[in-house]
Amino acid sequence: MVTLYPFVHDDPRPLRAGLHGFTHGLRLALAATLLAGTAAAGGQYVQILADDGFEPGSQPLLPYTQLTLDRWMHENAALVSGTQNGVTPRTGTGMIAVAQANLTASEVRQRLDVSDLAPQVDAGIVAIETSAWLNPTVAGVNARVFATAFDAGQSNIGFIGSTCTSPDGDTGTWEQFVATFTLPAGTRYVEMRFSATNSTLPIGEFLYVDDASCALYEVLGQLLTDPGLDSGSQPLLPFTQLTNDRWMDENAALVVGPEGGATPIGDGMLRLDPAGGSASEVRQRVDVSAFASDIDAGTMSIQAKGLVNPTVGGTNTRVHAHAYAANQSSLGVLTSPCRTPDADTSTWQLWTATLRLPAGTRYVQFRWSVNNVDIAPTDALYADEAELLLLRDVCGPWLNLGGGTVGTAGAVTLEGSGPLTGNSTATLDLTNTPPSALTLAWLSFAPVPFPALGGTVHAFPYANQFLFVTNPSGALSLSTTWPVGVPPGFNVYFQFLVDDPPTVHDITLSNGLRGTAQ
Repeated sequence: MVTLYPFVHDDPRPLRAGLHGFTHGLRLALAATLLAGTAAAGGQYVQILADDGFEPGSQPLLPYTQLTLDRWMHENAALVSGTQNGVTPRTGTGMIAVAQANLTASEVRQRLDVSDLAPQVDAGIVAIETSAWLNPTVAGVNARVFATAFDAGQSNIGFIGSTCTSPDGDTGTWEQFVATFTLPAGTRYVEMRFSATNSTLPIGEFLYVDDASCALYEVLGQLLTDPGLDSGSQPLLPFTQLTNDRWMDENAALVVGPEGGATPIGDGMLRLDPAGGSASEVRQRVDVSAFASDIDAGTMSIQAKGLVNPTVGGTNTRVHAHAYAANQSSLGVLTSPCRTPDADTSTWQLWTATLRLPAGTRYVQFRWSVNNVDIAPTDALYADEAELLLLRDVCGPWLNLGGGTVGTAGAVTLEGSGPLTGNSTATLDLTNTPPSALTLAWLSFAPVPFPALGGTVHAFPYANQFLFVTNPSGALSLSTTWPVGVPPGFNVYFQFLVDDPPTVHDITLSNGLRGTAQ
């Protein structure tokens, strides 16, 4: 039994109660929020990174070799604020600056624990997508975004990087780089990295990075028919002859065997030729109405992936992901950046586009396209190995959001445990506070994080707050029964403020903690 003084919003009148006060407050707040409709299941990007926007108040970067979960570690990079060398943060006021070093590459990374998802991972149905927006101060910088998988012993067991592409050097624009792959069986940790090849980044120039993201998806399967475009594939239909589960083309052809210096992955591939109009395209549309309930709950995405190989440099090409309503009207489109392949016909380049499916989506479409003004009639773009994957959000029950500060007893740490399913036990453990410290717990459903007290406040505005006293060892453990009826994907945010007078601000912050109903 602990002594608890619950406060309802700004009510200053303390009440002495047992642990049931915390349980009651949590259940009431959950019920009120659900009834009011101010928070809904799904409908948001399931971000698993801490300090993804690099805003002021983010935890300091750690040395690259100081392996720590849920923290950014760097090799010659820095957190910066405001406009730097002509580059303005893509969102907010903060970003990462990567500089030249006496190394092969300068890198930033964050490692995450995904062991809660071990059964799904080992079944081969969980994919990771890492993404970041890049902006160099000079053209020709080779940059990558990586996704890496590690086993329980921290050994590397899988890796994929975005195409090592040279951003355009236009400091007024940001370019998105994406890397996605299905996690191999045995994965227990994943890592996001972004890097610059130092031989292409002159001293005094910088690669800026903003709005990193890392998401986990359940892979529901490949949607396309004839994805390999090999011999035996159904003939291409005219582009305007809309037919589900068939490739439709605008000036393209199926070819078998090597051609124009390009060799297919199997025995066949597509050739897109210059034509009248702005672009030549190939598309396939698929019916996804069987997944309507998940789509309308906002928890589904599609990912379009395809290999491209032009016979000439300077060819702007895209891979598209489209969503359509039951009446065939367009609801959304996302394309890969319109990049210029390298024209080395001995190599293929992977283009990727991922689209969160809007409510009402009943059809999805994959497209390849080439900008005809960039390619001569005697040249072509080859395409192969298409994938259109249907993805459902997955997320472990607990995520450390970072943002805590160091007090007189060390870094105040908040951890959560329990599956967050109906009638299961959910536990919060607070450690590293001064002995018998007064501490205020905040619970939030729609937080707006901001820097304060040397860290980041994550659980504000709060829906409820509770006052506790930790034990003589500077620890506090709270358990409650997770309510029945909380929809999967529903998020609750927790954070503790600790009375710690010897510190600069007299208050230390725990890390923020997100609980996600399963």
